[in-house]
Amino acid sequence: MGQSRQEFLQELQEVGQIIVNNAIKDHMEAHDYKETGYDISIKINDHNQVPWKRNALFSKVFVKELENKMKKRELTLEQVGLLTCLSARLDIKDNESVLRNSDGSYMSQQDISEYVGWSRNKTHETIKLLVQSKMLFTKPQEENKRKKKYYLNPKVFYSGTFINTYFKDEIEKEINK
Repeated sequence: MGQSRQEFLQELQEVGQIIVNNAIKDHMEAHDYKETGYDISIKINDHNQVPWKRNALFSKVFVKELENKMKKRELTLEQVGLLTCLSARLDIKDNESVLRNSDGSYMSQQDISEYVGWSRNKTHETIKLLVQSKMLFTKPQEENKRKKKYYLNPKVFYSGTFINTYFKDEIEKEINK
């Protein structure tokens, strides 16, 4: 019982392969069938593993980057908690790690405050620290330059499988300042 489930299934497949090949060989010999050149293989399907929340969206957390920031004391546990909550609001459509409300509008500081249940003051101070530590980035909104768009650092939190190369270059410039 010292094997992992994966090791056991691999061994089961190998043993099954040997048994099947020997049975086929014996059957062919019993029927005087001499032709070779057949390849028979078996596959063990593990039906104990099923897709997890198949149609759900989820965010990626790059643990090493997050751990490095925490080890350097650049992030507190409370800030990590806020970032993790905000990662649920990442917009994957534009591949830019921008935070949006469920109606598609950009999240404002007030929206963030209401979303996590913090006071406006606490939200403002925490966002200021996260921008300084380059975990959160801001850009003016296209429609109203006085309003900001908030972005999570995609090197730590990301949603989706692609990233806009222009955005990636912009973020790397910001990080390397």
